[in-house]
Amino acid sequence: MNTRALFVVILLLAVFFRFWQIGSVPPGLYPDEAMNGTNALQALEGGDFLPYYIDNNGREGLFINLQALAIWFFGNEAWVLRFVSALFGTIAVWGIYLLTKELFWNKNSEIVALLSSFFLATSYWHTTLSRLGFRAITTPTLSILAFYFLFRGMRRNSMVDFALSGIMLGLGLNGYIAFRFLPFAFAVPVLIGLWRWWKNRSLSPEGTSSACFPCAVVLIGIFVIAVCTPLIMYFTEHPEDFATRTGQVSVFADEQPLRAFAISNIKTAGMLTVFGDCNSRHNFPCLPVLHPLVAIAFLYGLFLMLKKPDSLVPATLLAWFFFLSLPATLTREGMPHALRSIGMIPPVMIIAAVGGYALLEKLSYKKIPLHLPFVKGGLLPIVFLLLATIPLTTGYLYFGIWAKAPSTASAFSEDLSELAYYVRSLPEKTEKYLIMELDYDGRPVFAQSVIYLTGTATAQSQNEHNVHYLPRVGTTRRITLGNKPAIIGFIAFHDVALEQELEHAFPTLVKETHGGFTIYTYQP
Repeated sequence: MNTRALFVVILLLAVFFRFWQIGSVPPGLYPDEAMNGTNALQALEGGDFLPYYIDNNGREGLFINLQALAIWFFGNEAWVLRFVSALFGTIAVWGIYLLTKELFWNKNSEIVALLSSFFLATSYWHTTLSRLGFRAITTPTLSILAFYFLFRGMRRNSMVDFALSGIMLGLGLNGYIAFRFLPFAFAVPVLIGLWRWWKNRSLSPEGTSSACFPCAVVLIGIFVIAVCTPLIMYFTEHPEDFATRTGQVSVFADEQPLRAFAISNIKTAGMLTVFGDCNSRHNFPCLPVLHPLVAIAFLYGLFLMLKKPDSLVPATLLAWFFFLSLPATLTREGMPHALRSIGMIPPVMIIAAVGGYALLEKLSYKKIPLHLPFVKGGLLPIVFLLLATIPLTTGYLYFGIWAKAPSTASAFSEDLSELAYYVRSLPEKTEKYLIMELDYDGRPVFAQSVIYLTGTATAQSQNEHNVHYLPRVGTTRRITLGNKPAIIGFIAFHDVALEQELEHAFPTLVKETHGGFTIYTYQP
């Protein structure tokens, strides 16, 4: 099997882990995911696609607008929101292969690239986040592509590549708040490139005839600004939205910020190899995010990188790893946090690939050839058997245990999805009264699973489907039971006193329990 065929197998593994049973795993629909879907439905119905959506502490608009496009094609289903994430996750596997080849051009790049893409394709950490409808998944993919086009542009002196790098950087800034740290990492190879250009203007960073590298940097900046213009204009008009969520969870809000920052760093570092995120939406509860073999390879690769921190590639990877850890380490809530640290995934996998390759070299006692099989003799089957444990472990943990656990269904509010599907199954003429605890913004985030799945994100769609969202206070006076069948349901709360009030006001109501929710039915 040649390297190209092996990479195809790795891509197929990536597709399998990200798309298999995506219609039912994860179960239910978490309200934060559904909030994206509600905004997407509002954008589709109103034709107003925004650069920034203020609901739920504010979110950049790129990913939501892409989800809107998917909904337009496939409908308002839970899997449609996650389909976009799975697509980004799969592209990341392809992208990291190309990037790693660029980083180690003519230096055993094929093998290291195969390892990095394999580690990413079979990573539980990346797999689980690729199957959630969160915008965070844009960060690994777009950061990979931004670095890929930058390094390819530096090798080829291609202004087209530099422009594409700027576009990817701009799109990433439109994707997820954690991406705002990437320009600091991006600056490292740029500054090294500028220094090399200045030192020897007749040579490029790779030793061939040179284009104007400062011109390339300016070109990158122009495209970043062009792509980010709508978002920049929004924040210019609404500066208070620029850091809405970060102030709530920042270590600087702690009484001892340095101590909080140190604790967050320790927990984030430990998350990789010792004790992981216990939030089952982000990780297999409390397990390290790296498979033991990948963890060993990463630690050895990190050791090798630290030996030459001033070289272009190690400096870039170390800066990428450090700066993209800050979205997690600068916060104090829910640590360690696999979602906020999602930007660390690409450099972790590439560093692990470098370490894995170096360990294979040590085991074989010689330089590994650039073609397969790169390990000969009795060591070859052992290596492949060890590597096979990674996808087998990920598949067993994710599909065999996590997907079937009752706690997983609870973590994704499956009861709200069941209520939504029940409401969807009713005839249009049925009056549907759904009671919720309103917050200061109106319909709360926890109600969004029902709102999105029933397709009732706007007043017009609510009228069309005869759905009425009612506050918990003064409910009975807002309900009219006449000559049409009706149901009364409760979204994310249980109130015995309110149930008694309804039964007293409408004696003909019939109480029914369906799975995880309770409703009252009325027949005229």
